[in-house]
Amino acid sequence: MKLSSHFYKKITIQSISSLIFICIVCVLALPHVARSNSETLLQDAATVLTDESPVFTFGNEHLHFPISKTREPRLSYTVVATAYSSDPWQTDDSPFLPADGVDYREELQKRGAVYAIASNDHKLGTKIRLPELYGDTIFTVRDRMNRRYTGKNRIDLYMIETKEDGTVDTRASREKAKQFGVQWTTLEVF
Repeated sequence: MKLSSHFYKKITIQSISSLIFICIVCVLALPHVARSNSETLLQDAATVLTDESPVFTFGNEHLHFPISKTREPRLSYTVVATAYSSDPWQTDDSPFLPADGVDYREELQKRGAVYAIASNDHKLGTKIRLPELYGDTIFTVRDRMNRRYTGKNRIDLYMIETKEDGTVDTRASREKAKQFGVQWTTLEVF
């Protein structure tokens, strides 16, 4: 009985895939096992689970997360900046849902702030900094503006204020956007 070359190719691809998977598992698992015996490994696991510190301890080693360097912007230019809030007359019939679909109210509850801008000149999700106005705070392009602003170097910052009970104060948000007015500022794109 003659086996086809297709059969051998299939077996070879499966073997290579299995070998790669085994290598990845060994690389990820074995360094930890090689450093300590099983009793120490169990103690270390308990330390990691009970310690509230962001530093993980394995044996005598303390592992820290790396601190990234400050990135340089890939683009920097001057824009006209205005502000908007979640008023239906400034947005559409779903004022808390920008073009990327993230609910501003949920983000406010999770993070305590919303750092979003509307722009037609950048892709949704683009990270932007306005150093003259907000220092190192990073904003994300989340929404779009009216078509007439496309290619005009214009952005709209999202403003949101809350009441003492944590609900959105639309009147205070609108006033904050009005107070911002129209400003020329440097925009940095990352």
